[in-house]
Parts: sequence; C-alpha cells; structure tokens
Amino acid sequence: MTKEQKALFEILNTFWNLLKPYVNSEDEKAYKKIMTDNFRMLVKDRGEKFTDDWYKSTEELVNYPEKYKGTKFVEFAAELAIAITDYWTFEYRKITEHQTATFYDFSEYISKAFINEWGRLREKEDKTQTTG
Repeated sequence: MTKEQKALFEILNTFWNLLKPYVNSEDEKAYKKIMTDNFRMLVKDRGEKFTDDWYKSTEELVNYPEKYKGTKFVEFAAELAIAITDYWTFEYRKITEHQTATFYDFSEYISKAFINEWGRLREKEDKTQTTG
C-alpha cells in the first residue's frame, strides 16, 4: 500500500469508528466487507486516470450496491460507492484547474455515507429502546 493509499484507508477507518458502537457483531462483517470492497475499487490500478478506458473500468463501483439489494446494507453500500465516484468527479475538476484534491476533500465526500448510516443506526436503536 502506498503512503497515499494508507492515508485514505486511515480516513475510512476513522469513519468506521463512528459506526462501530451502533453495529451489532453479526453485522460487523458485512460493514467491513463493504468498506474493504469500496477501498479496493478506489485504489485499484485502472491505468491512466480519467481517460475513457479508466471511466469504463469504474463500472464495478457503480454496480456494487446490487450485491446488497434487498438487504439492510444497500443504502450504505450505495452511498459509499456514490461518494467515491463523486470524489473522483471533484478530483477531476481540481486537476483541470491545475489544483490537487486533498485528504480533507476525500473525507468530506465519504463522510456523507457514514453520517447517513450513523443516523439510520441511531434511529433504529432509538426505536428499539422505546418499544423494547
């Protein structure tokens, strides 16, 4: 893993720590799989970035949420995949402006998926506590 990839992984892991207290042990494996799969797709060598061939090779990220269709994990899987593709769009705009995207920018994009899932998990926990 490169130094940059390690930093991206650490950011992803930091957001996992937001969810972890609300995830039961039987669901933890699914969340980690979603994060691992998305991270691998993020850092996968696809050739020269932002070329037509590169964009075609990213279809696996777009199609990834299909694996979780009909499960309670589909929204998180979709939002994380969307966040990464949105980040790539942002990164491309930065490059065309002769600027560089930062780790903060990456965290800003992926945080949406984690915060939304955190809200869903907290809401579920609140409902369980009031009915249980």
